Amino acid sequence: MKIIRVQEPCGPGMLIPMEVDDPEPQDDEVVIQVMPIAVNTSDVIARKKIYPMFPQSCMGLECSGIIEKAGKNVKDWEIGNKVCAILSGGGYAEKVVIQQWQLFLVPFEVSFPDAACLPHASCVVWSELFMQRRLSPFFWLPDDGKKARLSAGQTLLVHEDCNGTSNFAIQIAKRFNVTVIATYRSDGFRKHCDSVGVAECMSQDAFLNGALTQRVDVILNTLGPEHYHKSLSNLKRDGIMISTTTCCSDTIDFAAYRRVIQAASLLYRSKEERKLIVSEVTNNIWPLVTSFELFVHQEYPFSKVVDAHRLMEAEGCGKIILVTDAYCAQTDGIVP
Repeated sequence: MKIIRVQEPCGPGMLIPMEVDDPEPQDDEVVIQVMPIAVNTSDVIARKKIYPMFPQSCMGLECSGIIEKAGKNVKDWEIGNKVCAILSGGGYAEKVVIQQWQLFLVPFEVSFPDAACLPHASCVVWSELFMQRRLSPFFWLPDDGKKARLSAGQTLLVHEDCNGTSNFAIQIAKRFNVTVIATYRSDGFRKHCDSVGVAECMSQDAFLNGALTQRVDVILNTLGPEHYHKSLSNLKRDGIMISTTTCCSDTIDFAAYRRVIQAASLLYRSKEERKLIVSEVTNNIWPLVTSFELFVHQEYPFSKVVDAHRLMEAEGCGKIILVTDAYCAQTDGIVP
């Protein structure tokens, strides 16, 4: 099978598929024949080796496909099941081997490309905004364990990102009667926000220039330092900002403003926490996925991963996916 590994910091041009042996499952594992692979910001960070991220130097946090093999202790899944998976790396491959708790069953109505975009965003949004059970204090700041970060009647601010997190947050928040304000980079995302009922939508340039005058209860910050500081100025007293990016501030006294800054990361949570998150997403979010409107910006064949990374770095918006030869063969389609 083909796999892409990164041994040292490099640009997109060094992402070249290599041949390795097909994986074999352990007793509680499955092997997935990968169809599409979702590209995330974490993959770019891993390629540049800004900090250690993925085991075996293989990028990829989520994918979809078909179960090809199953270990003898796998009881809830069968060969041939259409699935998607949340990974700890290793997704940039034609086949992946994972433990069975990392799987989500893909409904018939959901396509393979859309399914590949679901696991990471759904786990981040649910665990950081709506999950009521206590998680590690390193990523889950002091809480009584009974109240979600975001609830009906509150206001959420999100920014368009490359990972699909903001889109997922919008649609889950709407179902919990939360008012959503969004900023966009692309015209496609602006139209998408209109279709899913965002209360207020503005360009990210307008946001940085002070177009948003009201304060919000919760901010899901998926962008860089410039948005981080501006977002804080729109956060209510006792508000919460959840940041999925590496940002910090030495100029704002958070305690004086009674604001909480929370880091969001799935990759560095313990296995027990990730299993809990997957279980809660399966029970609370997965029954709704057929009604979600997903926003896939661009598809590339697996062999053109270089172009996918270049597009992500150039535009920084919209979900990008890679499709394998197995997917193209199944659909009799050729991705441009």
